[in-house]
Amino acid sequence: LFALEAGAVTFNKKANGRTYVSVNPITKAAE
Repeated sequence: LFALEAGAVTFNKKANGRTYVSVNPITKAAE
């Protein structure tokens, strides 16, 4: 899990191979 505060971009890679890219004002790591 990579969290970039510069752009508030969170790259969430799941075990199934899917990659979720979320752009939020506040980045929170819930995993």
